[in-house]
Amino acid sequence: MKSICCSLLFLLLTNANSAQISKPQRDIAQQYFAKNSNITSLSLTYQCKGLNHFNPQHILLNKNNNNEIFQAGSITKSFISVILLQLETESAGQFSIEDDLGKWFPEYPNWAGITIKQLMNMTSGIPDYTKNPKFINRFYQNINHYWTAKEILMYEKSQRLSFKPGSKWDYSNTNYILLGLLIEKLTKDNLSNVINKRIIQKINLTNTNYVQHFPNKNLVKSQFEHNNYSYAMGEASLSWIGAAGAIVSTTDDINLYIRKLFSTDELLTAEEKHKLLSFISTSSAKNVQKPSRLNSRTYGLGIVAEYDNKQDIRYVYEGITLGYKFLYVFYPKSQISIVTALNSLEVEDEWSLVQNILTTMEPKCAS
Repeated sequence: MKSICCSLLFLLLTNANSAQISKPQRDIAQQYFAKNSNITSLSLTYQCKGLNHFNPQHILLNKNNNNEIFQAGSITKSFISVILLQLETESAGQFSIEDDLGKWFPEYPNWAGITIKQLMNMTSGIPDYTKNPKFINRFYQNINHYWTAKEILMYEKSQRLSFKPGSKWDYSNTNYILLGLLIEKLTKDNLSNVINKRIIQKINLTNTNYVQHFPNKNLVKSQFEHNNYSYAMGEASLSWIGAAGAIVSTTDDINLYIRKLFSTDELLTAEEKHKLLSFISTSSAKNVQKPSRLNSRTYGLGIVAEYDNKQDIRYVYEGITLGYKFLYVFYPKSQISIVTALNSLEVEDEWSLVQNILTTMEPKCAS
């Protein structure tokens, strides 16, 4: 492994008392950073009641500069689900997540009979366009191409469903491209404005943005290699992933977001949150109240819940785009949150980083 020269490494710690409290976590982050030479930027935010008077703590390791905005990828999906649940409540019966897709998109007759909820919980059977060879080939021809949602959907609208809607679970980004279009149809506004008004501004996510085309904030740089060619993904268009993953953010902002989402009613009412957390088993697609030893991984509406031996359950989501990994974990029982962001896909399992940070936090967070 390459050694890290002190002159090239920035270490930023927030909060006046962080240096003393964060030393075990800082050491773990630095060791992980040193082992993974492909990473040039690592951001970590963690929080619980027993640490630093419940204030979040932040560590940024960066070899090049102090930028800390990353592509958040599929964490975007819960933003989409939150907005749809808000709109359902406000519609006074005009819109329901139980609606047939044909009601809102008659131009896609092959998808009639699929419900909005089945899009949200990944049981629609619609194939994932990001696995379509024709789309992949077109994407790499010009990574700066501006993709409209309807252009993306062209790749799948004539394809056969992978299974009968509701009978299986299979992750498909196409579902959320459709849901983004639905939000624009319901609100008569573009998706960026809607996300800003309903979530970003509402809970003051100061470094979060939904990117329609090119990023308008300085992202952490990242290179992605494909067929022996290196692409600068921090400067490329994010229109290719749209409502399925085009949010950019910091670990501080996503930490704030998940804590507002899971622990307060600032984004969703109790009834709306109950719908958000209506889980199905990813192995059987059957409804389950919560994950268990038998159904250890479950999916809600853009939310994953997993069984945890110590903590009972954890809410988790990993956003992966070309050159970035963004992960959050929230333990409702102990109110522990851990959020990480990296600018490489070629890394040692980031779950080892999360688990090691969690181990150092648990004794203090339990007090």
